[in-house]
Amino acid sequence: MTNDPIPSWPPYDEWATHFSSSYQRCGWQSPDSQRARYHAAMGAVPLDGMRVLDIGCGDGEFYHTLQKESLTCHYNGIDQSDSMIQVAQSRFPGVSFEVGQAGEARDTVDVTVAFGMTCHPMPDYWRVISGWMAHWLAHSEVAVCVTFLSSLSPRQNPKLHYVAPETALGWGLSLTPYATLNHGYLINDFLLTLYRR
Repeated sequence: MTNDPIPSWPPYDEWATHFSSSYQRCGWQSPDSQRARYHAAMGAVPLDGMRVLDIGCGDGEFYHTLQKESLTCHYNGIDQSDSMIQVAQSRFPGVSFEVGQAGEARDTVDVTVAFGMTCHPMPDYWRVISGWMAHWLAHSEVAVCVTFLSSLSPRQNPKLHYVAPETALGWGLSLTPYATLNHGYLINDFLLTLYRR
């Protein structure tokens, strides 16, 4: 499995200590857009009681959202940014947050979520992203939820990578016949959910 790291932009280590609000630390446009992504995943898979792996967990805000929704999960967050993990650990003492790469071997979980992991331009984009998704699906007993920036977005940041929804759905269907796409929660973002069965 590929251990390709996320490129160095955005500067998450710097943002972790520079910004006081979660949505700014994680590079989201607003708290509402951050929550919209989380709620899309929570609507795609019932997470209560599940073992959840949050890849690219940032400062732990998805865990906070699960708490606010009174969802009890066996949660583990990983991020390649040491600074983000330190912020997450200070926000939520006793919760499992650790430094790690997207493609590293992990214990099997029920659901893997990845918010914003696919928006970074990188060499051989499809090889890396499809490798990650296949790896995550192989280690998830129920589903994998991955967000993408949409090529249908009317405004696009040239530093980020945008994907055609139909292309992403084709990628998903190449990995499992059980895939759904939700483009109904934000104009610039969509959720691809890959189910094991």
